[in-house]
Amino acid sequence: MPETPFVAATFNMRRRSIAEALSGQVWSKRAPVCAAFLQKVRDASDARYRRGEALAPLGILAVQEAEPAQVDVAEKALGPNWTRVAYGLNIDLLVNTSLFEIVHDSVVRLDMKSGARQRHAVFARLESRATGDVGLFGVTHLAAKTLTEPRPETYRPQQMRAIAGKLAQLRTGYGAPLETVLFGDFNDPELYAGVRKIARANGLLPIEDRLTADQIKGEGYECHHGYKVSDRPKDPPTDAHPAGEITWICDALTKSVKLTRALLYRTDRTVYPKGACPSDHNLIEIEGTY
Repeated sequence: MPETPFVAATFNMRRRSIAEALSGQVWSKRAPVCAAFLQKVRDASDARYRRGEALAPLGILAVQEAEPAQVDVAEKALGPNWTRVAYGLNIDLLVNTSLFEIVHDSVVRLDMKSGARQRHAVFARLESRATGDVGLFGVTHLAAKTLTEPRPETYRPQQMRAIAGKLAQLRTGYGAPLETVLFGDFNDPELYAGVRKIARANGLLPIEDRLTADQIKGEGYECHHGYKVSDRPKDPPTDAHPAGEITWICDALTKSVKLTRALLYRTDRTVYPKGACPSDHNLIEIEGTY
């Protein structure tokens, strides 16, 4: 049976906030720029596929810090074949329904305590229309340092363990365990400690574990830059770590999935120097098979 190719992306859209307004990056200005940016990503993906340079066109977009009105903008920008799997949270999965069918009753929400508030994760089983293969896809946004989350370094490991436990449950029921992709803003730049250490212990491997430096392309490595110019990787590449110590807080953690490449799009003021930026986080696109 042939493997199912997929292209997916993860993007923190940056919720509306006072800090955003003070920076001049208000959503009313960012919304059309963000829509155009997502169309650029979609169209570039489609073009690579038509040229035979990609295994598939863009089929899944995971978003974080996305209020319902912001998800509306993303869904409309991507086109009529796209739909979301969840409503009312600040995270969501948008799915190209010409490529994938959302398996009936498969959408699951996980609520996690995070100081005085809650964080969430959303999971869905997606069936390839081309091959019939089912994969498990999820999205989350872990604790950040806020007034309501005074100890995020304590909350994040708890949240990652809760997610890993839920994924272990959801992977069953299809004969062999389902191959899994978890997108997220993990708010943790550590590559070999923190939440990624917990993820690895549960078989969920970061992008840098799956790919070499040559397979990670794009416009910049830094994944959060506060509407500023993206920083370089904080350490140069070495034989032990050929991609360098890349300080990603966003990632795609995969279990039993084969990745073939990753591509990063910058959204900072170097790329958008005259006005609003789509977000203060970069978009990460991955390609693989399951």
